[in-house]
Amino acid sequence: MAHVKVLLYKSKKRKDGTYPIVLRITINRKPKYIFLKQYIKEFDWDDIKCRVRKSHPNSKRLNNYILNKLSEADDLIMELESKKEIFSSDQIKKKLTSDKKRNSFFEYAQNHLSDLEKQGKFNQLIPDRGKIRHFREFVKNTDVCFEEITVSLLKKYKVYLKATYNHSERTIMNHLTIIRTIYNNAIKDGAAERNYYPFGGENIKIKMTSSMKLGLDKKELEKIEKLSLKPYSSYWHTRNVFLFSFYFAGMRISDVLRIKWIDIQNNRLNYVMGKNNKSGSIKVSDKAQKIINYYKKDKRSNNDFLFPELKKANLNSKRDVYRKMKTAVRKFNRDLKEIASLAKIDKNISNHIARHTFGNIAGDKIPVQMLQKLYRHSDIQTTIIYQSNFIYKDTDDALDAVIGNG
Repeated sequence: MAHVKVLLYKSKKRKDGTYPIVLRITINRKPKYIFLKQYIKEFDWDDIKCRVRKSHPNSKRLNNYILNKLSEADDLIMELESKKEIFSSDQIKKKLTSDKKRNSFFEYAQNHLSDLEKQGKFNQLIPDRGKIRHFREFVKNTDVCFEEITVSLLKKYKVYLKATYNHSERTIMNHLTIIRTIYNNAIKDGAAERNYYPFGGENIKIKMTSSMKLGLDKKELEKIEKLSLKPYSSYWHTRNVFLFSFYFAGMRISDVLRIKWIDIQNNRLNYVMGKNNKSGSIKVSDKAQKIINYYKKDKRSNNDFLFPELKKANLNSKRDVYRKMKTAVRKFNRDLKEIASLAKIDKNISNHIARHTFGNIAGDKIPVQMLQKLYRHSDIQTTIIYQSNFIYKDTDDALDAVIGNG
């Protein structure tokens, strides 16, 4: 006769004071244990009822999960007994654990992070790791199966992110997006069922809110250009990098720091955009050339970087390149806040504002097809949506038509 019982395995205490929940399968007095990968503290376990107490914040979810596992084991034993097959507790354990793809959310999450690291996509790896960490905190460090990620759970998670971290709606949507991505990967692998999918339709909808893009106007940019700064000082260098980005149609800071001397030929800058691998060539203006000339004294070869931030980076290590670039960007953003203060500009300036500044000053003066080429957008609709953040004439005229213009 086979017996199945769920219990807290108290001989394996973890560093955080929790114990694993296990299924004990006993046949002919020989027990075998199946670890359910759920861990709780002893005071949250009811030894008599063999279930998680209500004192645990996820008691209902955990008890449902335990009940499902018990039913799965009981169904298998009944099936074997009905066939009058001779089986052992070890065989039951193997049948329950073999030929099944694991459906742990956090296992798939770790696979996702490992894939990003192998590909050297550290600009995506770091934020995704933080989002997964937040979700793990929300479920109190317990493992979660995909079928347990319900609409109700995700709604509570949204409230948690807002209450705990004061995240904006857009940031909350980004947190849900990573869960959706991992869930989709599990469905493709057959480790999660589409029936339980909590996204889309009448379930959780991920809709990104548009963020306000504020660039400098022409007068504000001129204030920065004319600001008196000590040559070769930190602020002076930061301004050069910011203006270099603007002079080349708001080039992204990651691309600016990767520019090498060999990329500048015949009075043109030729480079491949890191975000989408689109190549292009832009004329070097007199203002941009003036900045370039400042750094010629530090040129070691044509393959040397124009700016110093990556000169000492291990180019064979994408992680090292990412770290040095991230450190540089933080420093630039701190300096830009001080530069804005010195120029008496009441706006929060960062490296990326150079791109918004180009869009703001361009307005509707440049044909959208040319802007698409300058921005290197794959789809012209992306350019239209992006540039709409900086064009106000139509709405201003409409407002004036109703209320008049003084």
